[in-house]
Amino acid sequence: MKRWQSLDLLRGVAVIFMLVNHSLVQWLNKSDFHYEYITSISFISSFAPVLFFFATGVGFGLAHEQGRPAVIRPLLIKVIILIVADIFMRGGNFHSFGWDFLAFIAFSMLFLHFFRGRNNAITKAFISILILFIIRYGVGGYYGGHYSNNDWIAVILGIKAIDGVSYWLTPWLIYPLIGFIFGAIYKSHNEKYKQLLLPLISLMLLSGLIISFISFVMSNHGAIYFRWGTVSVNFFIASIACLLFCVAFANIISELFAMKFISASLSMQGVSSLAIVPIHYLFLNITNILDVTMSAEIYLFSLAPWLLVCFYIAKRTDSFAMYLALKQNNTYLFLFCLCIVIFAILCNTYPDFKGVFLLTFLAQYLLCLMLAFSYSRKYSNNTR
Repeated sequence: MKRWQSLDLLRGVAVIFMLVNHSLVQWLNKSDFHYEYITSISFISSFAPVLFFFATGVGFGLAHEQGRPAVIRPLLIKVIILIVADIFMRGGNFHSFGWDFLAFIAFSMLFLHFFRGRNNAITKAFISILILFIIRYGVGGYYGGHYSNNDWIAVILGIKAIDGVSYWLTPWLIYPLIGFIFGAIYKSHNEKYKQLLLPLISLMLLSGLIISFISFVMSNHGAIYFRWGTVSVNFFIASIACLLFCVAFANIISELFAMKFISASLSMQGVSSLAIVPIHYLFLNITNILDVTMSAEIYLFSLAPWLLVCFYIAKRTDSFAMYLALKQNNTYLFLFCLCIVIFAILCNTYPDFKGVFLLTFLAQYLLCLMLAFSYSRKYSNNTR
């Protein structure tokens, strides 16, 4: 089992969160952030990476077959593609250290490879989650008040941020591991899952409400919500509630009521969920050059068209990528690689060029197309 409509819808929700969060920061007048509903939207949408990383894990869980580990070569190629795309997303400077969203997905995929197909993978994933949680919030919580600015132990524990690194291993790897467990259990018991869908959704919603209440109480007692560089314990707790609500929503739309039009419209699958990253940044960079700012009212009015355009282009990109992938022509890959190398040279030679964002967009776009190709075997240079 490799496709699950609820997973595609969950990716779509993650994409909406990302587009809303990034456009809020880019377009909204700073004075409008004093509105409570704007700060609430900004906070909720900041859980976008949580959903993306969880969805990555679910995909690996659905592909899990105990005793049948997958080959690593195709995965390594896709990991490299994502890491290179991440460098271009951060401006195309190949001399700088760090990683962002795309590279962390690559690391997550590589990490999950050593669970997929292995015996007792679900148990090992549970143990790994406990270890990561204890490292960050147990040992890290104790050590938090005793480290210096140059303390690499604090970095490893995840309590001190590294310049250029948006998502450190602790606790962020917990989310793809949770997703892996969820996907693997669903694959093994999908019929029973469907039979118990309503009580399971009710349990998700109830658990989400309880966890949200705990987070709210902690916030009133001074526990902060913070996820940039490091992740506060209250953000982590709130993120679990967000996951439960979003998974429940995806199941309600796709499974419980089978709202096919809504599900198909909001779903993201294949290359589209990654291609939308450079696509939406292209628009944001253009509006940044044009110095576009909006009031809260105009922003809310513009939000639906913005989402529709980004979704449409991303889905057309997925169709185009699949068309190219079916041909499995090495010539396309060679030309894409050549263009990417040229873009990398230009980005590093002329980093202050105002149009460098166009080069980074084109490079990321080509790399997303390359993700659709199969690298599991050698294929002919001839078009098939």
